[in-house]
Amino acid sequence: MRINELGIVITYKCNSQCRMCNIWKRSEGDELEAKYFSRLPEDLKIIGLTGGEPFLREDIVEVYRLIRKQCPAAKITLGSNGMATDLITRYMLDILKFDKNANVIISLDGIGKMHDRMRGVEGAFVRVMHTIESLKKIGLRGLGLNFTISEENLGEMKDVYDLSRKLNLKISFVLAHNSEIYYRTDNKPLENLTLLGAQLNYIIGKELGSFNIKRWLKAYYLGGIFDFAKYGRRRCKCSAGLFTLFVDANGDIYPCLKLNKRIGNLKDFDFEKIDKLQMRRWTGQCPDPCWLGCSVYPVLRKRPYLALGWLVKAKLKSVFGLRTLDG
Repeated sequence: MRINELGIVITYKCNSQCRMCNIWKRSEGDELEAKYFSRLPEDLKIIGLTGGEPFLREDIVEVYRLIRKQCPAAKITLGSNGMATDLITRYMLDILKFDKNANVIISLDGIGKMHDRMRGVEGAFVRVMHTIESLKKIGLRGLGLNFTISEENLGEMKDVYDLSRKLNLKISFVLAHNSEIYYRTDNKPLENLTLLGAQLNYIIGKELGSFNIKRWLKAYYLGGIFDFAKYGRRRCKCSAGLFTLFVDANGDIYPCLKLNKRIGNLKDFDFEKIDKLQMRRWTGQCPDPCWLGCSVYPVLRKRPYLALGWLVKAKLKSVFGLRTLDG
């Protein structure tokens, strides 16, 4: 097994004050020099560039260019809070000149004032909508949304999902998690599981009603959110350190963004010498399990049959108008 997916923090600079994330409280620290991104494995398939707010890194276009040159077949996605409309648009215009397949995922955690509250910035929702409009105007095809679920905003999942369909944008959902090496938060487990179940049932029903296998797998992942919130257990094994790795802003490498086990630094790391047995031990004994897309979708992409049993049952329930989740 080879590492084929990476999550890379390119800066800790941030222009929001999110309630479920403390990255904005961190000192900015050192950023890995752009030249070291030329040391990435050339056969990577998926790369996520995040922050902080990645578009606050002044040499982001050069960083992206080096990564694209080194990993020509990779799908590269930039995760943004979408608040610096002019800056994001300017940098994406430059990136689109040499990569028409670039992707941007913008965080949207509610409608109107709810999103402003979650991001800690008045007017954040309006800024996000302006950024979406601006990126569409310059021809960015790979545009999507991400919703982080917490106790405060879980009642807005359905409305944001419907907005994504209206805007013709893909959307992902993720539970707010804790991480001592990344988020540095203390988010509490969700309590209103009845509301969570209702919101997820609506979204899962829409996804299962499509004729797109990727959306069916998303439905499986969404069902796993409920299982994890209710029982604290995963539906499939973790891919951390086996298919995926996490790279911090200074180049330090970890199995994932939650497991505090530094295995090297991109400046001199040999991706061919990863101890897979050690990775299995660490993930198998993980003290703080998660249900994050970065540890789930790599498994599903390799082994989609793992979702088959659940999908058959869920599709049948959907056909007969029954709730997919029992919460």
